[in-house]
Amino acid sequence: MKPKLTLFLLLLAGCFQNGHAYQSINWEFVNSFSDYLTNVYTQGTDTVYVVGQNGLIAQSPNRGKNWNYQHITANTLNDIYFISNNVGFIVGSNGTILKTTNAGASWIPVISGTTQKLNAIAGTGIDNIWAVGDNGVVIKSNDIGQSWNTVSITNQTPNFSNIGFKNDKGYIVGNIGSIYQTLDNGDSWVQQINIEEYTGQEEFCCLSITENKVFLRSSFSNFIYVNANSIWEKNNIIDGNGTASGFCFITDSIWYYTISFVTTGDNNAYLSVFKTMDGGNSWTLDGGGKGEYIQYGGMEGDGTSNLAFAGSSFGYLVSGNYLYRTPYVGDIIADIPRLYQDVCLIQTGSSLDINYTFKTISNVKITSTSGQTVFQQNEINKNEISINTSTFTKGIYISQITLKDNTQISVKWIKR
Repeated sequence: MKPKLTLFLLLLAGCFQNGHAYQSINWEFVNSFSDYLTNVYTQGTDTVYVVGQNGLIAQSPNRGKNWNYQHITANTLNDIYFISNNVGFIVGSNGTILKTTNAGASWIPVISGTTQKLNAIAGTGIDNIWAVGDNGVVIKSNDIGQSWNTVSITNQTPNFSNIGFKNDKGYIVGNIGSIYQTLDNGDSWVQQINIEEYTGQEEFCCLSITENKVFLRSSFSNFIYVNANSIWEKNNIIDGNGTASGFCFITDSIWYYTISFVTTGDNNAYLSVFKTMDGGNSWTLDGGGKGEYIQYGGMEGDGTSNLAFAGSSFGYLVSGNYLYRTPYVGDIIADIPRLYQDVCLIQTGSSLDINYTFKTISNVKITSTSGQTVFQQNEINKNEISINTSTFTKGIYISQITLKDNTQISVKWIKR
């Protein structure tokens, strides 16, 4: 077994007014939706889709600044996949399949031949589209999704959670230790059991396939399973508190990983996003964070996350009702979720007001991104402080706030 990888956490929280969208290191809050989000899909850097409960389909043509909403069905929608710029599919509960031929402008129902919940869809071309779901359901279309046929790959009835392809290689994963591999574009599937510490009871969910590796996550744990050169290895990707909630492995070297921390008081989850550029040898906190007091975390969601990337650095994350985007751009004015209302930064002209309604602020230190300290005041012992920023140059700054109870909070803000 490989040695464990230790991740260090940084607490970030903030509230911005005067048109400033919330940001957490590199991740930017984009939008909150009335319905729970189940998945996100991106076409290039500009067009992004989210799907969710109550038949939610939302599309943005401009990176999340404006949205077009549709509700074609009342069923929960679980996954979305495009086989071309114009032709795409959405799958969901009760065997739901929706199809678009006009780049998402409209969606029509397609008969799937099953009433089971469909959890994921993927393919390699217009004549090879697959969907998987509960109770061992695997269906395939050879005619651009017009008709679907059942494919039997096992005598068991696992709940299949995900499917993915990379060239002719593909994987279907689910509970009761289900990992099925194809090396011939889906003509045959072989169960994978030669896995380090494999018990046959694992519940596999997240799936990423890069050029040379396959990555799986076991639900409600911090374990990932990596297949390289036909050898499966089990890795504990994080130590300490928090539970892995999602990942996206873009290349063999560039990986993103989310961790959720659930509070016992309000059962809310707060997220941290980590990034590695060297295949997991070293990690950096890319967004969110956690400290001793979880309720002051930087990104809100729930115990699961889904990510979608256009390239190696531009991507989206959904968790709970919230959508986030990286890198931080600052072109979206969005309603900040409830979480970010605890510590507030209000910038008006050359005045920056920092306030915390329920706790006493002890110290404030403001530094530039180059590490230069531009302001510092200790023993404030009040709930708020007003800082003259007229001598600050335009740019990004980090406010390090220490509360009277020794809680430390870091907030990024922009001097316009």
